[in-house]
Amino acid sequence: MGEFNAWRQELLNPAGPIPDFDPDTVIAAVQTRDAAPALWSYSSAEEARDAADQAFGAVESAVSAFRGRSSANVIVHNFEQPVHLSQGLFDSRQSGGQAALIHELNQRLGALARAQRGVYVLDYEGLVARHGRTAWHDERKWLTVRQPIAAPCLLAMVREWMRFLHPLTGKLAKVCVVDLDNSLWGGVIAEDGMSAIKLSAEYPGAAYQELQRALLDLYNRGILLAIASKNNPADAMEALEQHPGMLLKPSHFAAMQIHWGPKSESLRAIAAELNLGIDSLVFVDDNPVERQQTREACPEVQVLELPADPMLYAASLRECPLFERLALSEEDRQRGQLYAAEKERKQLQQSAASLEDFLRSLEQEAEIAPVTPLT
Repeated sequence: MGEFNAWRQELLNPAGPIPDFDPDTVIAAVQTRDAAPALWSYSSAEEARDAADQAFGAVESAVSAFRGRSSANVIVHNFEQPVHLSQGLFDSRQSGGQAALIHELNQRLGALARAQRGVYVLDYEGLVARHGRTAWHDERKWLTVRQPIAAPCLLAMVREWMRFLHPLTGKLAKVCVVDLDNSLWGGVIAEDGMSAIKLSAEYPGAAYQELQRALLDLYNRGILLAIASKNNPADAMEALEQHPGMLLKPSHFAAMQIHWGPKSESLRAIAAELNLGIDSLVFVDDNPVERQQTREACPEVQVLELPADPMLYAASLRECPLFERLALSEEDRQRGQLYAAEKERKQLQQSAASLEDFLRSLEQEAEIAPVTPLT
């Protein structure tokens, strides 16, 4: 733990407590009111602009100096806006208003992080805004003992740090395995039928469609999707393929285990099919009994504890730090498609009468051209 408001001095000091501690990751929890007091208590556009420039220069010099002598990751908080803008409603009428300058300063911090290896920006401004500025700040504690964050929000701050620490330490999930009934849609497909399940843009089906939207975001992030469901395969596939409210299609899932056997067996089969360790799976199921049985039978699997209200399912998934990524390659983005293509090839191979029929079904094309110096 650094001394109060001494982040810059400690990052710049080559022989201070940070080098002695030899950290893997350093979090610079910078506040606007400390780094740019003239910007926090806005007096004039000129002074505020100078304060923004000085704050950026302070972060840039400290981070660059630290990066030059340490391989530790650096997570820098960006700058938050005050609860009340100094100019009130008039702030938005100025080209160099307080809110605009803080936004510009945060954009410059983002560019700095992208240009430096192992430097990341934590969107502290966004975090405060999500929880509410008045709820986040405890003015009484700040004025009396210089504690800036209200006690109920401290856990949210720690969770935000954990979202960075998971990918930085490699504690990640590669597959999100989801249940179907009352998880991916509302209702039980085998009992209610496809026309009666809840899945649409309107309440109550909107909650399940929002979970699918969150899963689709994971898919586009390079995280594989799979299904583990106790169900009739024909009923489940009919809904997956034909229901108009489905955002996810069978092609989005790298593996499917739809039968009446234990979920633990399904999870082990999915891991084997994808050639991955079972500890790389996260299991999502609305049923607390299934979740507990999975924890006991497959302790290596991370089981997401869903809330009772389906409206909160998507938020729970999005807040899971195991799905965070700090870098994405084009191969990562296409991983789901690559696994889907491989699954289709295996199915074709199993159904083909001969190897020749299988190769013919792939419809591969070869181009023949003269050899050149470049080839």
